[in-house]
Amino acid sequence: MPDSAYIRESDLVQSPKRPNSTAPLPFSAPTLWRMVRDSRFPKPHKLSTRVTAWRVSQIREWMAAQAAQTYTPATGTPKRSKSALATV
Repeated sequence: MPDSAYIRESDLVQSPKRPNSTAPLPFSAPTLWRMVRDSRFPKPHKLSTRVTAWRVSQIREWMAAQAAQTYTPATGTPKRSKSALATV
């Protein structure tokens, strides 16, 4: 998909209604919306009254930022990975 394309929730997260489909994000739709609410995931664009979608470029940027971080299980606080520190 080009960076300028839009992607909808159903294509981003796994759904119990579609168990055989693949999704790039490893969490559920409710978790996605909690993350949006908490500003931990990009806000979607309202394309019409019934259509909400994200720009593919924003999702790719978010995924790249997540890959550059590692989380400590005990505290959940982000730490920079060694490769991220090398670029600073």
